[in-house]
Amino acid sequence: MSSNPLLSDQQDSQGCFHCGEPVPQGLDFKVIIDGEPRAMCCPGCQAVARTIVDSG
Repeated sequence: MSSNPLLSDQQDSQGCFHCGEPVPQGLDFKVIIDGEPRAMCCPGCQAVARTIVDSG
């Protein structure tokens, strides 16, 4: 996933747990992994990460 250049100056210091891209501030795409909420950059990464977790 490529980052949105309009949000490039407003990004979370940690990358997306799934793909590693920057996570724009103000977004709340998270998945609980190993008991911890993990930030995702977009609903696509959130869906894939949730599917992986739900698969066991």
